[in-house]
Amino acid sequence: MRPTRKRPAESEIRGTQSQTQRRRIATQSQHGESSRRGGAQRNRRASTEESEDVDMGDADADLDDENAHGEMRKEQLTKNFVRFALAQELSRQPIKRPDISAKVLGSSSRQFKDIFALAQTELRNVFGMELTELPQRDKTRLAARRAAHAADKAATSSKSYVLTSTLPEQYRAPEILYPSGFKEQTYTAMVSFVTALIYLNGRALPATKLNRYLRRMHADEWTPIEKTEKVLQTMQKHGYIVRVKDAASDDASYDYHLGPRAKVEIGEEGVKSLIRTVYGDNTPDDLDARFKRSAGVELKANFQQEGENGEAPGRQAPARKGRRARPVDDDDDE
Repeated sequence: MRPTRKRPAESEIRGTQSQTQRRRIATQSQHGESSRRGGAQRNRRASTEESEDVDMGDADADLDDENAHGEMRKEQLTKNFVRFALAQELSRQPIKRPDISAKVLGSSSRQFKDIFALAQTELRNVFGMELTELPQRDKTRLAARRAAHAADKAATSSKSYVLTSTLPEQYRAPEILYPSGFKEQTYTAMVSFVTALIYLNGRALPATKLNRYLRRMHADEWTPIEKTEKVLQTMQKHGYIVRVKDAASDDASYDYHLGPRAKVEIGEEGVKSLIRTVYGDNTPDDLDARFKRSAGVELKANFQQEGENGEAPGRQAPARKGRRARPVDDDDDE
């Protein structure tokens, strides 16, 4: 007879099943935990890559914003520069670099060259003008000219500018550039007249002789707009003329010299044009030669022709008994 196997008790069967289920559940939970950890790692890697992409995108966007802000800043500074230049020119005041840095550029003063170039382009393309640097004032005293000659250095920049026209020649007719208003027209005429007299008297005109010229024009005391003395003071303020005390005279005598603005706005060609307009068909053929004899050359260029007695260029040596030096082409006929 076969031996009979003892059947396990029901409680043992249930215990074995429970252990098997627990092992299965534990295994599944381990697999699930591993899957979750792997998924979390994958998610972290993905999120890190995405964050890096976002960071790079934000950096590019910030750089673009910074460049755009810089361009907008330059554009605004250029507009402010142009406005300032137009306002200064309207009042005939020089456009000085220190004023530009203080009133226009502010903390961006290091960008002067870039903003200056942009403003120059805007002035030429829109307004038909450009910024022209003013020359330095002449060394009117002999000691100052000798010092400048001994230094043997090129003239430094004046760092001051005015606006000059860039219109083509066909658009520079008087009908287009004619001053507006009676006061402005009269003042421009006085400036042109006095500047021409200074040029034609060796670039230095004694105040007494200027007064004689004005008396012939019935303008020695009053002009059509205001007192003559006031007009001359305004011309000095605007830089058309410079009044210098005559060191060779014992009394309080003054000479008038050309100012920086007169050299730029009018200059030699402007005076010649005035002479041709006045004389018309009677203008001498040798006007250029006559003008050169009368106007001479710049003071600083004529230094080597001066004598040790200190005579001014374009003048003769001082006469004896303290008489004032007379211009070469002096004509005092009343």
